[in-house]
Amino acid sequence: MQRINYLYQEIANTILSMIPDEWDKIYLFAEVHEEFSQIFFYYFNSNGDLIYSLNIPEVYNLDEGSQDELEFKLGTHVNELWNVYKDSELGDWSIMTFILNKNGDFKTEFEYVDPDESDAYENAVIWKYKYLGIEASSNRGKEILNKIRDSK
Repeated sequence: MQRINYLYQEIANTILSMIPDEWDKIYLFAEVHEEFSQIFFYYFNSNGDLIYSLNIPEVYNLDEGSQDELEFKLGTHVNELWNVYKDSELGDWSIMTFILNKNGDFKTEFEYVDPDESDAYENAVIWKYKYLGIEASSNRGKEILNKIRDSK
């Protein structure tokens, strides 16, 4: 458990080193499988604007190289966390949501999806809608969300 707590702290510290602004809340999405992972986050800045992690260099006019290094570091920590869970009695997960509040409190949620029966794009579209209320702009994304809404 000590290793897991350490990795949560490293994930949070890496995210914080990527954000050059005051922030209120961070939402990280991580989908990890044996041979694939996608990791990104959104955060609300102090003005209430929602910022996508991959847009940080453009929004703040930062060097993309240093942000790329931090993204790699974040991915390394998340993948290590996935391996620790997988190798322990805590069990497998394939999707992790990590929510960090300004006061330092955080919460994690885990989900398992079979990589042979799921689609990474679909998982990300559903997650963005569920946690952030982001409506998909592509036709495929709209179809995914409509299918979800129709099944309720």
